[in-house]
Amino acid sequence: MFPLIVATIIGLYMYKTNGMLILLENNRTFVDQKAAFGPTVGSSGITGQLFLIGKSIPGDEYGCLQTDEIYPKPENWIALVKRGKCPFVQKVRNMQTYGASAVVVADPIQDHPIIMYSTGNVSDVKIYSTFITRSVYNVVLEEFDIDSKEVMIKLDDDDGPEPQVHSLLFMVTLLEILILALAIPGIFFMLALLSFWLKNRQQRIRDLAPVSIVSSLPIKPFSKAKLLEESDIKCPICLEEYVDNDDLRVLPCNHEFHTGCIGIGSKSFGRISPKDLSRFYRNNNKQYIRFKNSGPQFYEKKSFYYVAGSFGVLGYFYYKMHEDTVSYTGRKRFISISKSTENKISEQAYNQTMQEYGSSIISRNHPIHKKVESVARRIIKAAGADDSSWEVYVVNNNQPNAFVIPNGKIFVFTGILPIADNEDALAAVLGHEVAHVLARHSSEKISKAGVVSMLYALLSLFIDPGIGALTKNLSTLVLELPNSRKCESEADYIGLMLAAKACYKPEAMIEFWRRMSTIDPCSSSFLSTHPSNKNRIDNIKKWIPEANTKGEMAGCNTMGSFNIFSRGFSNKSNLNMEKGKSKLNPESAVFLPSKNKAPRQKPNLATGIQKISLNTSAPKYTPKNPPQKTSPKMKIDVQSAKVGISSSVFPGNAMALPPETNDSISPLKIDAPPITNNSVPIRNVASFNPNVTESSESAKKSEPKVVLKQYERTVDDFYTKKDLRDRLERIQLDKYTFIDTNVPQSIHFYQSITPIDPPGPMYGLEMHGLKASLYKAFSTMDGNSYCIHRIHDCRILSPKSLSILEILIKIKHPNIVPIYEAFTTHAFGDNSLCLVYEYYPDATTVGNNLSLGKQTTMLETQAWSLLFQILSALKTIHSNGISQMILDVFSVVSVGPDRYKVGWLGLGNILFKQATEIPSINQRKDLSNLGVLLLALLSKNLNVMTNISESLNSVQMVYSSEMYKVVSTLISNADVSLEMILTSHSTRLLAELDSANKIKDEFQESLSLELSNGRLCRLMTKLNFINGRPELKSDLRWSETGDRYLISLFYGYVFHQVDKNGGPVVDMAHVIYNLNKLDAGSAEHVLLTSKDEKTCLIVTYLDLKKCIELAYGELVN
Repeated sequence: MFPLIVATIIGLYMYKTNGMLILLENNRTFVDQKAAFGPTVGSSGITGQLFLIGKSIPGDEYGCLQTDEIYPKPENWIALVKRGKCPFVQKVRNMQTYGASAVVVADPIQDHPIIMYSTGNVSDVKIYSTFITRSVYNVVLEEFDIDSKEVMIKLDDDDGPEPQVHSLLFMVTLLEILILALAIPGIFFMLALLSFWLKNRQQRIRDLAPVSIVSSLPIKPFSKAKLLEESDIKCPICLEEYVDNDDLRVLPCNHEFHTGCIGIGSKSFGRISPKDLSRFYRNNNKQYIRFKNSGPQFYEKKSFYYVAGSFGVLGYFYYKMHEDTVSYTGRKRFISISKSTENKISEQAYNQTMQEYGSSIISRNHPIHKKVESVARRIIKAAGADDSSWEVYVVNNNQPNAFVIPNGKIFVFTGILPIADNEDALAAVLGHEVAHVLARHSSEKISKAGVVSMLYALLSLFIDPGIGALTKNLSTLVLELPNSRKCESEADYIGLMLAAKACYKPEAMIEFWRRMSTIDPCSSSFLSTHPSNKNRIDNIKKWIPEANTKGEMAGCNTMGSFNIFSRGFSNKSNLNMEKGKSKLNPESAVFLPSKNKAPRQKPNLATGIQKISLNTSAPKYTPKNPPQKTSPKMKIDVQSAKVGISSSVFPGNAMALPPETNDSISPLKIDAPPITNNSVPIRNVASFNPNVTESSESAKKSEPKVVLKQYERTVDDFYTKKDLRDRLERIQLDKYTFIDTNVPQSIHFYQSITPIDPPGPMYGLEMHGLKASLYKAFSTMDGNSYCIHRIHDCRILSPKSLSILEILIKIKHPNIVPIYEAFTTHAFGDNSLCLVYEYYPDATTVGNNLSLGKQTTMLETQAWSLLFQILSALKTIHSNGISQMILDVFSVVSVGPDRYKVGWLGLGNILFKQATEIPSINQRKDLSNLGVLLLALLSKNLNVMTNISESLNSVQMVYSSEMYKVVSTLISNADVSLEMILTSHSTRLLAELDSANKIKDEFQESLSLELSNGRLCRLMTKLNFINGRPELKSDLRWSETGDRYLISLFYGYVFHQVDKNGGPVVDMAHVIYNLNKLDAGSAEHVLLTSKDEKTCLIVTYLDLKKCIELAYGELVN
């Protein structure tokens, strides 16, 4: 029991290293970890105001800076700093200098508590310090606004009922503790036996006679005739019979023995009976051989076997307790570490890997990363693993390598991509790495390595360091290497099966290892952690039939050939990477995507032919002498492909992307034979203005058709889609257009008051004798436009009527027009009530067409979208304890395609007294008003209340029974709730969610296009700031020499090209191509020529970029 008591004491000691952090405002308690240095808390604890150092001392959130400035703080305050940047003790010393009474160090990244240690003398540390994890840190920041509140915390000893013991000793199970308690005395007993055996062995060595003594002993032949007649005369040491002429060695005691048993170098003399031979002694200063009366050795005793058997049984039970089976192969193995320990080891390995390769990791938006990750996700999905816990990183490194960390972090080097030159081969690589995680091979190796290390340490400590080292080497050769090769082969098998289940071609793994053989021609697996390439290929050939069966079971054949998933990385079979420039390292080669990738098809639904027309709305400029030949094709390097737009000049001013950049922009493909254009000459489009709308339909119809290759683009493809662009232009125009009228130009802090159209005749206020007007106004507070809703000559009986604004202003929802404030004014000549709402340019009410007499039929999908969006808005309004009250076709506005918002929030609550004190009645009336609204839109009749049954019959004839049922239910005032409606139509709700996500993706795609346009705009702005400044021509420091001359030549090369006849060349592809090269700083050379063609300079785009940055910096300074 002694070891168990010792373990308990150690555990209690480790437990006492924990403390408590108490937030006094709400008495929340968290466990922290005391530092190993500094004073203790004491029985009363430490109470003080918490300060985030990053807020008090800008730029010093880690507490590592030393400053002499004094920051006023209360008498007792506690500093909160982040972990990192400098040692723990330095943070504490700095905070002690600032006057803090204690320091709390928070880990913003990891969630594992640690004890803060320090080397050297820490006697100068006089304040207490503690450590909190990421989860505690996040809770503290979420619970309290450190900038505005005084957060009082208390640091105290942790004496709560549920302490957190961060000790591996107390994480094991009770059975393992009992086994450990029994094993510890056994280990001590075994060590004692080893010590006894060693002492006995050393004593026996010391008992050996010196060579000089043994060699001086006389030797004589044996003669039986000279002895008495005795039977069975034997040597008492060798137990062999004496035979005539045997050589006997005569000892000083006159005893005679065979020389073979008593000879030079002999280390064992057998057993000698005490009556035949007593202990030799020293006599007359002569050295004699000394024999001991030897009894049974320790290994001949029964107790030894009892003890050894006990340890064997304990070891067997321990092995069985930690025996694990690989689910994919059924192989049994020994794993002694838990998954939580494996995760901790993985976190450390991940951090070390990121420190080594983090700067070389390719962006997630890069086409190579997207391709690798897409393959990995399919493999993970085929394995049935949790997709969210896996991450893929592509490292820009020429090593042909890939590895995985046990927590699912996969690292793929670009050097292996030319070898795995298609998705099938890449799937084999990624499947192998995923298999290592699924089979927990890392835990298996760590467990065996731990056993071997313990054995090595014991042998080195108690026997001989040489024997320990020999044992470790033998275990590596006999156990570890074969097991590692077994794990690798198992990963090959599991990865092959996963790739087949993901519908990849299994045979690609054979080709991959054949290519690997040319790089690493390893012929033998002996003394290697991995099987030889030949063995791998032989094994894969055996497994391919089973893999094909797995693929068939997964339904891969129903999707066609495996080749439909193959997307080559390179069309070359050799191992050389196509040369490009890495964005991370311009001097290194980076792997480029395939030239043979099949493009995504975008067929025209009407004719099956993809029609591509030029933008006719752009102003056209035709040179006086137009060139007869088009410009030659230009090749693009990876630099310009990475930063966005790259192009070549093709007939019709189409923009071409080279095949190696196909992954950055989706290629077009014509789904019909090439369109000939012999009748209409293809002309060059001059300057392109994407913000000019089309002038006429006839111009669009007469636009020539252009045949584009699969990697070509038109100029229009690099800008926002025309319909979206036109709508945004209308919004901007409407938002910033103000008209001088006879209304007051300034109200409150709103200026430029402009009337806008009223919402409609059936607004719902006329029945109460009220009149409303709408105005657009410009705020002098924030510069934004707002909508002012004015109620004419409105009498507010009590100021309490506006108290509901506190609730209304807090309501924020994507389907509600938000309200900002309300006030009364006499600026219009009466007592007007003004409510300020968000302004949505180009918005209309859903009943606008009906009020104008337009019988527009609403699609059922639009009706469902309107229903769900209004229900979502009402749910938020009702959850705040109020109702909408005013809800009709003129209070719901459409702010975009299938985007609806409930308007005039709170207007009814302010104007009208509640009909009842029960909110649910008015909320139920909101649902009824929603039913009337839908019925009016679906039946195309504003006066539906005059004949509801006829309107419902018209809806039943045109729309689905499900729509008819929900409209009739809402109108009937049945006992129905919002939740019931949403739950009963969940399928329709999911379709609405899918549509919203699709629109979101389209907007993001348009935004990415404008990102590149903005980048080029900034670059052209810099060029125009620098080039041709007349006020600086007389300044010798700014004359067009040196760097400025290069910029001037490049400006002319980009924007002032001429043809062979001297006519201007207006080529937007040429401009974008060169600006992309310049922005990327490409190492490609460009020839710059002066206007008189007497000066020619060859420079790189990188040199030009440096010149521009230098010149712009001088201009700014």
